[in-house]
Amino acid sequence: MLWRKWTNAVVEKTLLFKKGAVMKVTSDVGVVSTLNMAELTALDSIGAADLAKIDGITNGENAAGKAVVLGATKNTDSFRMTGKLFTPQAAPETAADTAGLTDAQMLTGILAATPTAAAAYTVRTGTQLEAALLAAGFQVENGDSFDLTIINLGGAGDDITLTAAAGITIVGNAVVTVAVPSQGTFRFRRTAANTFVAYRVG
Repeated sequence: MLWRKWTNAVVEKTLLFKKGAVMKVTSDVGVVSTLNMAELTALDSIGAADLAKIDGITNGENAAGKAVVLGATKNTDSFRMTGKLFTPQAAPETAADTAGLTDAQMLTGILAATPTAAAAYTVRTGTQLEAALLAAGFQVENGDSFDLTIINLGGAGDDITLTAAAGITIVGNAVVTVAVPSQGTFRFRRTAANTFVAYRVG
């Protein structure tokens, strides 16, 4: 391989790189980066206005006129919505009589219950719940929360009691009665690793 060294070079017309050529750049700490011509060609197709949108951005922060890149926790600081916000909702999970709830029953958001007698639904443990959230792609932090609404479709007296498990504390009325409003919403808030507090908020 033939190399020539220049301290300065001025190209007044055209510098031609043939197919397969690469550029190597050495950083101030000796790290060598390689750019091939395909990458440079791709950059050439991006207008200056679009390049400005990625210049000077900070991961996890929003700025007017700049692209948004999520931080390591997949969070961003804030958004202001000027229109309607629609979020996806999977088909509600179902439950019947006394049982331990599954990950899906807790994380789908809506649980349509048809008990045939008074029932107790035991939540997942804090460890199980955190593992399920991570498996679903959520990098949970303290203060993060999700809601679970239980709709009681049972008959007279078929009330449902939400029962705590290790790492879970329930605050408020844990009984979802058949009588109106016949439903209860619990907000599960992470307070520490594998630890959640479920607040009755509706």
